[in-house]
Amino acid sequence: MLYDSPILVGSLRELPSIEVGGAQHRFIGYQMAQFDTKSFIGDLERIVRSASDIIGEIPYDRYNFLGLGMGNRGSEQLNSTAIAFTGERLDIDPENRLRTLAFLEHEYFHHYNVKRIRPIELGPFDYSRPNRTNGLWPSEGLTVYYENIILKGAGLIGPVQVLEDWENTIQGYENNAGRKKQTLAQSSWNTWEDGPFEGVAKRYLIMKRVRSSGCCLPLLSAMPVRTRGPSMM
Repeated sequence: MLYDSPILVGSLRELPSIEVGGAQHRFIGYQMAQFDTKSFIGDLERIVRSASDIIGEIPYDRYNFLGLGMGNRGSEQLNSTAIAFTGERLDIDPENRLRTLAFLEHEYFHHYNVKRIRPIELGPFDYSRPNRTNGLWPSEGLTVYYENIILKGAGLIGPVQVLEDWENTIQGYENNAGRKKQTLAQSSWNTWEDGPFEGVAKRYLIMKRVRSSGCCLPLLSAMPVRTRGPSMM
């Protein structure tokens, strides 16, 4: 569990906590800019509620969002996520704000889909050797699939934007020549082929394929179900 419990030390700032489903959610960050914290935390609360409504439960007592300052990317843990975050331009750049909230939502939803619902190779880990899996694509792809559903459920985007984003995802998949040369299982297996720091550009392209292509399968599989049942829109 210690490997899955990051520690953030420094001159930190804590935003107002929220409670959803009886669980406390804290946001603590390093070198955060000045922004409308009440509005931001309100959006984050709606995201947590929307995500937990899909699964039907919250499997923790406390959850921490850890803002690491400048940078990019993030990492999910069982009861927290550590993400590059400063909060700059949240109040003046709507597109940046939505990207930031989508990023937080993606890493947050991983506590369900990756940390608890996961390929067997992704935990418990054997830290003495690489832990490769052919099943990274449902872990990332399903999480990407649910991004827009969760954001719409939180009232942050509308049905038109959901469909436009899915359209762009499908077009990205169709225009990716790699889909004809490498299966999703192979993409999953090769994601960390060069280690965590070497081959960054190559790994980015593989991970992009894992996410976009992995999203298309559940998206296309769900369409017949959604067209016969109550509309998600």
